Amino acid sequence: MRFPSPEFDDAVAAACHGIADEQTLAALAELLQADDAALDEYLLRTELHSTLLTASHLVDPVDPGSILALATTASRPDVVTANDRREQRRARAAVWAGAAVLGLIVAAMLGSTSRSEKHNRPSDEQPTAIAPPVEQPRPAPQVVGTFGSIDSAEWVAADTIVREGDPLRSGRRIELASGSVRLYFASGAVVRLTGPAIFEAESSMTAVLTMGRVAVTADTPESKGFTIRTRTGRIVDLGTEFTAEALPDGRCRIGVSSGAVSFHPGERGAGHLLRAGDVMEVEPGQRQVITRIEQGDESPAFRFPSIEPPADDDFADRSRGQASIRSVLGRLYSNLPKAASADPEILFDGRGQTNPDAPEESLYFADDETGGLLIDLGESVPLTKINVYSWHRCMNPGFADDLRYAHRERAAQNFVLYAHTGTSISGQEADAGQGARAGQGALAWHETRVAQEPPSVDADPASSGWTLIARVNSDAYFGLKGPSRPAQQASSVSSARGTLGKYRYLLVVVQPTTGINNDGTPQNFGTFFGEIDVYAD
Repeated sequence: MRFPSPEFDDAVAAACHGIADEQTLAALAELLQADDAALDEYLLRTELHSTLLTASHLVDPVDPGSILALATTASRPDVVTANDRREQRRARAAVWAGAAVLGLIVAAMLGSTSRSEKHNRPSDEQPTAIAPPVEQPRPAPQVVGTFGSIDSAEWVAADTIVREGDPLRSGRRIELASGSVRLYFASGAVVRLTGPAIFEAESSMTAVLTMGRVAVTADTPESKGFTIRTRTGRIVDLGTEFTAEALPDGRCRIGVSSGAVSFHPGERGAGHLLRAGDVMEVEPGQRQVITRIEQGDESPAFRFPSIEPPADDDFADRSRGQASIRSVLGRLYSNLPKAASADPEILFDGRGQTNPDAPEESLYFADDETGGLLIDLGESVPLTKINVYSWHRCMNPGFADDLRYAHRERAAQNFVLYAHTGTSISGQEADAGQGARAGQGALAWHETRVAQEPPSVDADPASSGWTLIARVNSDAYFGLKGPSRPAQQASSVSSARGTLGKYRYLLVVVQPTTGINNDGTPQNFGTFFGEIDVYAD
């Protein structure tokens, strides 16, 4: 493992979230022992991770309509001073990073050292000195803009002193624990950075957002093409106002208020055009999973700006007789004779609901319960796209008019999508003749894929063998609640790399949405799902 590198970024994120494996922790520990700069960066990111967990603005929904106000809010200059940067980070590491994370790193350090001494070096032999990697010189810093208004800023390195009007130089890292700062780039772009965040200006036209949230206004001819880079790709302005949010787990969320932006996954990915009102969320990882959620026209035709209507020719449609679906977590809603959820097979009938309050045409789980749907595609296939549709506007006469209008919780989509190949790999003994022909002695071994039942869904799916594909939360995506929620929605999960992977099983873990009951009290409701379409090569 090297520092800096994407591998280091992923390892620190995994360690912070408690999902790093032993090999990753050992490699990270070895690097932290040998490289003080990597250790400082690790401590910084664990500090910010801890802060991000308690910072409400980074878990609140993104509101594209508020971007202009965020980018232009007036504020006062502020100055913060304190102690030496490195010593302060090291002294506070146990508090910020958390005992669990540091414990894993220390354990990995000890394990790595003992394994190295035991297996790689005789006891009477001195370790061989390894020359440190040669660092490439960085370009001399250039003035690329100025600091604007600073509002209640607290810096991670508390000895930082920043005043309004100070020059913004290329290569300068802005490590903001809380508060916000406005940055004026020489190109005319204006960036409002809100902490906790790590941000670096590269030039008058480019910047890197490692963590945190920015609101960008780039509406001058000179600023067209202004680019924000994140771990998941590049956001290129086409004359617009937009927000970009880099979450600590590596996800990136983009919202466009006006104009358009082009998002390019990775370093060379083809651009995805986002226009005013569009929001996109991108998962980290090689597959570059992209999630779009759109508002429909609230008709039985289920028309959306770019997502297809429900289809009867997708791989999972029941007319093909290939796929099956069943409920594996939670209870389906039942309040007979008044209303009850349809069976899960309704989601493979090739169409959505015929009206906005159709329980008999919808699958929905009991109030307050987490639900789970297991889809068996019958064989392992390369998946290209998964679309999920929902529609609900309360028509219940038992609700007061104002509550009925606001009662759209059952349209919101809040689920996590997992997948599993449905196979395992085992070594099989071949015949002696084959082994001799292969030059491997009397016997030869080869890998064989064996059909396997899907892992358990009772525990955490990711820890029991399921692969996380995407996290969908339309309330956070749209930044809307109550009567502002779209009553008809579609989510579409795809990959910038062409396929999501080759899988047989899909697991959809559904969370309820908090809303208001007919007596005005809070209540968690199950979403009215109308269709799930699965596309495969």
